[in-house]
Amino acid sequence: MNVVPGNTPPTVAALTPTADAMLTQSPSVIVATFSEPVLAATATSVANFQLIRNSDGATIPATRIDYLSSPPRAQFVVNGALANGSYTIRLSGSIQDLSGAGLDGDGNGIGGDAFTSTFRVDADTTAPTVTLVQVSPTTT
Repeated sequence: MNVVPGNTPPTVAALTPTADAMLTQSPSVIVATFSEPVLAATATSVANFQLIRNSDGATIPATRIDYLSSPPRAQFVVNGALANGSYTIRLSGSIQDLSGAGLDGDGNGIGGDAFTSTFRVDADTTAPTVTLVQVSPTTT
């Protein structure tokens, strides 16, 4: 745990997709917005920003993870479409603000713990089919 006296640790201020979201299509980007600027190297580390498939615990690799400073956020670019199912976003307590305080993932005011959130993909992947064709008689 990384506690810096007198410093408020960063938190996750917003997340896309939101907690417990039911998505009808796979997200192309997962965005975590922080309460304050964080060190880009800690926010973009594959060990610190993870996407986990809940059915088997597999970590889904990112195409890349970007850090943008205004507002301070990390963007996990998803590598292809996600299969239908439940996923967990995990941000490690090792993500640090500019003073070295670790992420306060559980919101208790003490840094150094992970933030987790789940969402579900339930995309309709069934190809459309023709069930009825009606031909109208033509007159000449």
